[in-house]
Amino acid sequence: MADFSYCIHTLLLNELPWKGDYYTWSNKQQGSDRILSRIDRVFGNDMWMMNWGNVCTEYDTPLISDHSPMLLNIKIVRLNVKSPFRFFNVWVTHEDFETMVENIWKRGVVDDKMEDIWKKLKALKPDFKRLNNEEYKGIA
Repeated sequence: MADFSYCIHTLLLNELPWKGDYYTWSNKQQGSDRILSRIDRVFGNDMWMMNWGNVCTEYDTPLISDHSPMLLNIKIVRLNVKSPFRFFNVWVTHEDFETMVENIWKRGVVDDKMEDIWKKLKALKPDFKRLNNEEYKGIA
């Protein structure tokens, strides 16, 4: 174990975050003859962690083997992800709701009826976002 510890330290490796059972190996015996140990681990160095810092090792339940299966989940972090537009029914109760919709709905945008409706709904989105930010901030 001293040589292994020295190797890990020299290579500047760190164990990756994990979830699941603490013990990753068992001798498959019952009762007092059972031995459990944490001998299976996943390591990464600083460079690897900078590129794949959102990695988590999941230890699953051992089935046939005496070792727990290890799943390496690499989660991709997406920055600046736009959340989808959602209509909140509470907006209908606001005193300016009907006026906002009426002003947009009176516009004659295009000849195609379906496209006209789509463009009117799209034009309402900024007004609803502003209403939500001013009156109903944090609603979910």
